[in-house]
Amino acid sequence: MSIFQQSVVNKYSNGLDKNRVKAEYEKFKKIFCDAGKSDSIQHLKEEQYQEGFLRDLFKECLWFD
Repeated sequence: MSIFQQSVVNKYSNGLDKNRVKAEYEKFKKIFCDAGKSDSIQHLKEEQYQEGFLRDLFKECLWFD
């Protein structure tokens, strides 16, 4: 069972710029799928990466400033 009705998903996904989504997803993969960064994150305490995680996710990937 999905969280959103398919009509809602379609409405909002059709309004997105596909090229920008693809470019931003590449940024996301570069940040969060990088083996070296992932390894270093695993050795940190949660509090040590919390600010960096929020910055990486919201500023770098989701366009919030």
